[in-house]
Amino acid sequence: MTAGGLTLVELSGPRGASELVRLEKLLYRRDQEFVALAERSEDLITEFDRELRYVYVNPAIERLTGTSAIEFQGRRHDELGLPAEHTAMWRTRLMAAFASGQESDFEFKWLVSGEESPREYQARLIPETGPDGVIEIVLVISRDITERRNAERAARQAELYYRALIEDSLDLMAVLDDKGVIRYGSPSVQRLLGHTPLALVGMAAAELVHPDEVAQVQASIAACLGEPGIIHSDELRLRQTGDRWRLFEVVSKGVVFGNGTVNIVLNGRDMTERRRLEAQLRQNQKIESIGRLAGGIAHDFNNLLSTILSNCELLNSESSIETSSRNGLDEITAAAQRAAGLTHQLLAFSRRQVLQPTRIDLNTVVQETQGMLRELIGPDVTLECIPGQELEPVAVDRGQLEQVLFNLATNAHDAMPEGGRLTISTSNATITDMVAREYPGFRAGDYVVLAVRDSGVGMDAATASHIFEPFFTTKEPGKGSGLGLATVYGIVKQSGGYIVADSTPSRGTEFRIYLPRLKQGAMAELPPVAPAAPLPMPAPPAHSGGESILLVEDELSVRKVTVRLLQRLGYQVLVADGPDQALALASDSNNRIDLVISDVVMPQMRGPVLVRALLEIRPGLKVIFVSGFALDASVASGGLEPGMGFLPKPFSVGDLGRMVRQQLDSRSAE
Repeated sequence: MTAGGLTLVELSGPRGASELVRLEKLLYRRDQEFVALAERSEDLITEFDRELRYVYVNPAIERLTGTSAIEFQGRRHDELGLPAEHTAMWRTRLMAAFASGQESDFEFKWLVSGEESPREYQARLIPETGPDGVIEIVLVISRDITERRNAERAARQAELYYRALIEDSLDLMAVLDDKGVIRYGSPSVQRLLGHTPLALVGMAAAELVHPDEVAQVQASIAACLGEPGIIHSDELRLRQTGDRWRLFEVVSKGVVFGNGTVNIVLNGRDMTERRRLEAQLRQNQKIESIGRLAGGIAHDFNNLLSTILSNCELLNSESSIETSSRNGLDEITAAAQRAAGLTHQLLAFSRRQVLQPTRIDLNTVVQETQGMLRELIGPDVTLECIPGQELEPVAVDRGQLEQVLFNLATNAHDAMPEGGRLTISTSNATITDMVAREYPGFRAGDYVVLAVRDSGVGMDAATASHIFEPFFTTKEPGKGSGLGLATVYGIVKQSGGYIVADSTPSRGTEFRIYLPRLKQGAMAELPPVAPAAPLPMPAPPAHSGGESILLVEDELSVRKVTVRLLQRLGYQVLVADGPDQALALASDSNNRIDLVISDVVMPQMRGPVLVRALLEIRPGLKVIFVSGFALDASVASGGLEPGMGFLPKPFSVGDLGRMVRQQLDSRSAE
């Protein structure tokens, strides 16, 4: 049956007709407007009588439960098979509403039909009285607030993220007003600059900026205010406590706030260490480039010096040369030899020299060179040596290491014209990944450190950035070649180590050389090298026994003078201007070849590759490599096999004769 547009359930049983009449009276009290609204409402609208039975349920219940509204009317929660906790909750709430007569709100969750997760609802309980003033019905309006609660939770989470972003940010964040005054500073301000955020509020932003960059800041502020939303970027030095400066990349943007005013939001990232590392990396790359250039120049220059010195030597051997001409040849020879010394230093800088690493104890080397070091620095400089305890061994060329010490000592002496103290110390050290990142090119690992410190005039940062470049010097013209520290740099790098210089004007300079520790068992077969003995005087050049030599040299002037030298020594010479001609000569069975002398660097094919091809044609052929580099990288990496010889350019007729004879005699000994 229907009443007032509402569907009623027929009642039977103990309640009987009197109960039906009572419900009809309750329902007819509802006006037609309420009924129309309830039927169309998305909210769940229900009414309960004093026995906590459903009197009315709008159609929204069907969408939420999948059950027709008529199934609920006239029944209690405990008759609907609902969970016990749900039934108990509703019983408690409804009884309280009937007892108090007061409206109340509460929230509950309901698993909507067809969904996996319960939805959240907010229910309002409205007690309604009958004509006799007794509360007969409680109207319940339940609204789905799931999306609202989700949005609130998302907003709270977003606020947490925002707070974490701002308060835990590694960058500096601030807000300026339209006058350029700081109105907010993030907590990171204290970590980065030492100022508390509160101390910055009310301060003009220009007060934090280096005086040289105030105009730049003012221009950026004006641009942000004039074009809100446009991003501006500056690199600025900001003042730390103690009047120190750090470099920041500051990104700023004008933002229109709710009241229409434009404020400036900025983010500052500390770039001090990054820029320092970038500068170090650029300097290292520049030195590497200069090293490659210096090595190439030294190689070509050595070819020229080979021609000059060899021709001088040949001319000097002529008995018909007059005394005045011979004196001129001696001057040319002396000048060329000095030039050869310069190319040797350039090769050291470019790391293309011969190294013979042996197991070395740095303490022993320092101790045994103290006498020569004291002579170098003179009586006005005090030498102090501090040996490290339980020092680990390293694998370096002892002669080159001594050259490093002598060069650094000479440099220190020049930095202390009025005397001072030179301290040489050794120690073990471990470089961690974090420390290695501070020095581009460094690798983490175990090292032995050789430190050389003077109390001299020191250097500023601009000067110190160039000290390892060849021909850079702070000395007066004619007082230094500018190759001393460049040579040190090359020796250390070729030895697998690193060198760091720390210097302060008027407070001296310290060079720290990091050499890799020799791993347990490495080079165990090599005993520690003994102190260098005086070099013996060279023996006269050995002469030919009638052998035939294949000379492979692409440089015409060097090729011509080398042929003359070999012929002077009495050898038969087959001449090739490159690998193709050399292979052709070797393939001709009519050509006798006892020894091949090959340049390392040639256009078509490198010397080691050519020699391997020649050995396939002529097994057992003896080999001498020559190169403008003291030892070309390709030879050092495997081209120079046992029994092969190497002769660096420029060489004398005596050097050539002894090396040729040594190789040929080793063949006959086999």
